[in-house]
Amino acid sequence: MQLLSKIYLLRDPETNEARYVGATSRPLNKRLIGHVNDKSNTDKSKWISELKVNGNEPKIEIIEICNEEDKRAREFFWIAHFKRIGNIFNIVEARKPDKINIRIKKVYGGGMKPIEIKIALIRKGISQAEIAKRAGVSRQMVGLIINRKAVSAMVMRELANALGKTVDQVFPT
Repeated sequence: MQLLSKIYLLRDPETNEARYVGATSRPLNKRLIGHVNDKSNTDKSKWISELKVNGNEPKIEIIEICNEEDKRAREFFWIAHFKRIGNIFNIVEARKPDKINIRIKKVYGGGMKPIEIKIALIRKGISQAEIAKRAGVSRQMVGLIINRKAVSAMVMRELANALGKTVDQVFPT
């Protein structure tokens, strides 16, 4: 039996505005309790504290159900979507920085174009699935990184090594 994850959205209870995207395999009510009891100094936690002072808490809703292995890629897809249309709190840093270290960002030129990376991999006989296996992420995540929809230090390193280049030559900062 395959484990399923939920991609969820926290909404402002007064404005219905999307404020945070997350992913969990836990029941939503337990995940919401985790957010409500979070004492960290993040903008999201400060927002929730303000809601609590007014006797409210965020609304939580499922926006997608996916396989556990695709959870991060789908979470970042939705974060990117809501960042384009609204003002969400996600910093978009993965929970395992050494393994994934993902930050959504726009890249405006420089380095290799996504099609150039794909062609170079084909010429070297290396698949995106092989890169994913080396980096310990899904193939979809490798595609997101190649297409500049996400950034992962580990995956970028694996891609650069596979192409015989430095990370800066492929993905300049």
